[in-house]
Amino acid sequence: MGRQAKVSRFDARGFADHIIGEMKERGISYESLASELQISSSVFSKMDREGRKPSADILLALCHWANVEPMRFHVPPRSIERNTSAIGPFDGLNMG
Repeated sequence: MGRQAKVSRFDARGFADHIIGEMKERGISYESLASELQISSSVFSKMDREGRKPSADILLALCHWANVEPMRFHVPPRSIERNTSAIGPFDGLNMG
């Protein structure tokens, strides 16, 4: 039939909420933190409003700043059935 694949994901919403909460607690603006970390302030609106994941470098810089482990936002993998006779890269994925 097929083989089992493991799928994990990053909790981007939880990460954004944590970082933004930490910024509010410390009274730091997007612009101030962006300047301190030498990143674009647009990163915060992309994370907060659009639910986008930061790049690995920015993720690690923000985790270091907030003193939080990145794995805190890792959602454990779950098994999915992969149909090995499928044609496309996403054909045959059974999300059950």
